[in-house]
Amino acid sequence: MTPGTPNKARQPSAAQQTQLDARERQVTAALQRCQDAAEAERRGAVALQNARVRVAVDEAEKRKTSERQVTRPDSTVTSSVSCSPRTLLPPNKKRRQDTQRPESDAPLPPAQRYLPHVI
Repeated sequence: MTPGTPNKARQPSAAQQTQLDARERQVTAALQRCQDAAEAERRGAVALQNARVRVAVDEAEKRKTSERQVTRPDSTVTSSVSCSPRTLLPPNKKRRQDTQRPESDAPLPPAQRYLPHVI
């Protein structure tokens, strides 16, 4: 090899360059899939954290409401005397006996309480 001529050992042939280009496309696609999966995982973690925050806020509001009712009862809270619906009716009226609670009054399972679209 004479000085000044390019080193042909460093230059890939056309077939080798085609293979290198194909491999580069494969690696680029695999990297993109990994980045997409990482982004999806991050979004899932953010959604989970947001759900946990909503639950914590709901529980804090419930505690605050119950503490407020215990410390300073307002006009909507009954006194310490226990009153059932039966005692509020006149003595000659009979209360209708329901065999089941209405579905709207039934408590929801925790998953449906905070994530109603998940069944």
